[in-house]
Amino acid sequence: LMKMPFLLAKLEVYVNRGVLHIIKFLFMVLVIDHLMACLYCFIGTLDDDHINWITANGLEFASDYSKYVAAIYWSMSTMTTVGYGDIVPYSDMERIVTTALVMVMATLYAYFMGNINMMVASLNINSTRKSQQLDLIDTFLKKNEVPQSIGDRVRCGNKS
Repeated sequence: LMKMPFLLAKLEVYVNRGVLHIIKFLFMVLVIDHLMACLYCFIGTLDDDHINWITANGLEFASDYSKYVAAIYWSMSTMTTVGYGDIVPYSDMERIVTTALVMVMATLYAYFMGNINMMVASLNINSTRKSQQLDLIDTFLKKNEVPQSIGDRVRCGNKS
């Protein structure tokens, strides 16, 4: 994780900066989803005397991996506001933590989606700007009756 900024900086040479920002935001969503799932797994193990989300879903004897997968599923469906309702909190502590996590996750999800929408719009603006510039070049070339072979080289940016 600590090397991620360096990897992204190296990728900027090859990949559009807007696309890299979208990748970075998606990665952040996955990291936050992981942290929320870990917290939900931890909360489920605090009270072994009463029913909790782990025992209610028949996972008390399952591997830690299976519990984590269920928690990731819960976290992602909660963060994206889908909330299927098949994994729900049972103890008071689980309800308190879930309420807090739902508020945090919904806020983060809205923030991430707003930023991704802005980035995609920015990519579209750049694409539209390039199309407008090519249209201007085509108009200039036609108006000045520039030969087709030269016009093709101008459009492609070929200087040979």
